[in-house]
Amino acid sequence: MFRLDKFGRVVGRMSRTRLEAVAAVAAAEQLHLSTSNASNARKSVKTPVGPAGLVVHVPSYVLDPEAFERAVADGTSRVGDIVWPSSVALAELLATGGPRLARLGLDFRDKRVLELGSGLGLAGMSVAMSAAPSSVTLTDHDLEALMLAEQSAKENGLAKVSARPLDWQQPEQWPAATEFDAVLATDVLYHGTEHGPLVAFLQHALLANDAGGSGDKEPFAVFIEPVHHERVTATDGQQFEAVARDAGLVVEVTALPGPRPMQLIRVTA
Repeated sequence: MFRLDKFGRVVGRMSRTRLEAVAAVAAAEQLHLSTSNASNARKSVKTPVGPAGLVVHVPSYVLDPEAFERAVADGTSRVGDIVWPSSVALAELLATGGPRLARLGLDFRDKRVLELGSGLGLAGMSVAMSAAPSSVTLTDHDLEALMLAEQSAKENGLAKVSARPLDWQQPEQWPAATEFDAVLATDVLYHGTEHGPLVAFLQHALLANDAGGSGDKEPFAVFIEPVHHERVTATDGQQFEAVARDAGLVVEVTALPGPRPMQLIRVTA
């Protein structure tokens, strides 16, 4: 299981400024914090997605600056405990609606969506609320984060959302390609060593599905990733693109402007 102290440049610099590593959960992304009355005493995060907004359950230590710093220092933090900026960017983009989504290749209408590395589930729940999919399946290898995501989906009344464990590096865990029409992921391209297994999963999901899967629903995958110096010049975004193209996949990259610039990476067979 990945821990925050193993991220090096990705979060090391941010952790030294206390909650900067979770800025997406705080005022920088204009989210509103509230305390849950649930027996587990976890705090929840409310983000303005759609007319009612979404409630995302977040482990309470993440919202406590001192507790968060201690967890990062002693290696008990988990990647899946944090609402990362890319999922917030997707939620805000989907909430705007309109023809721009189709132009960006973000048409999830009537699609069976599989989210990889869901963490606390904001991205997948945003699709379920705002994009009219047939279904959304949240997946992660972090079972505790997945349980929180499932709890959040239920409390938000998102009956189309389900959750299942999945580690894309383990082919025996892969669902059949015909079970879904679209793959979604946000902020997952931080480890170049994982790009090979991830592309192998996409080959399974897109090439096999395209060959005989879901009829007129052309399968696609969408990644929302932050644009920062390390990603552009080192091991992440460009390496993923190269690995995917070498595997016979079609990759399109679109810049998403905003206070935290993002890139949309769309992959098809």
